[in-house]
Amino acid sequence: MTTHRYDFGGISVAITCDSHPLRQLLTLRYDAFRITKPATGDITWDIVYRLRDTRSLCPQELMDGRKQPMSSTRDGHRQYLSTPTFLLELDHRQRTGTLDGPLATFPIDRMIQAVWSATWEHGLIVHGAAFVDGNRGWLASGPSGSGKSTLAGLFPNEALCDELTAVRLDGIEPRLGALPFWHSRPGKAALCGVYMLRHGTRDQRRRLDPGEAFARLRKEVLWPTYDAEAMRRTFESLAELLAKVPIWELAFRPTQAVWPVISRDAA
Repeated sequence: MTTHRYDFGGISVAITCDSHPLRQLLTLRYDAFRITKPATGDITWDIVYRLRDTRSLCPQELMDGRKQPMSSTRDGHRQYLSTPTFLLELDHRQRTGTLDGPLATFPIDRMIQAVWSATWEHGLIVHGAAFVDGNRGWLASGPSGSGKSTLAGLFPNEALCDELTAVRLDGIEPRLGALPFWHSRPGKAALCGVYMLRHGTRDQRRRLDPGEAFARLRKEVLWPTYDAEAMRRTFESLAELLAKVPIWELAFRPTQAVWPVISRDAA
């Protein structure tokens, strides 16, 4: 059995498995997020991956596995999450778990999201690209085609990830953290603002009032619909995010001239 530890948005996850092909997939998919030990204050989880099927999955099965609905049941501090493809058992008291799944990484992607939602009382995952400049960070969100990947491609040195970003609200200031989706690297920073993207003929931002901000941002939250308690916490975290962080609409052209607009002070 071999164990590798990773930092996923401020949560330390150790994944243990005895399959060499699966370890190769872990290296290809998550190696940039690999760490030797947890950072001070990080919450740690230990997950054992038990290979259920050694055959290679076809592309259609891979896509179906990422989209399959997940169900959840609880027995005290134990939680059982399942899809037609894999079974994830979590012990919330010990912060341990077992994952029975095929030779693929999508069960681990789903496990990361489930563990993250289960860990933080104040936090949520948003469809969006994360950007950092020193200790400051910004989240650029919006539906498919709005420009998340385009913006991340324009600023490779500032972009952390271009698909899913973790937002923590349990400290003095809101913070964002990178998750391994899809072009990504580890990193975290204070969250200074959220941008709802759209393509435009010039670079400009417009502060959204709370109602519009809620209506647009709620569509980009990764809602844990399989778990009523996690849904409640996520909804409360979204309200907290709207109260603490300015939400802007950002119209931009696909040029690097937009960076001064992004990094401008919130005021």
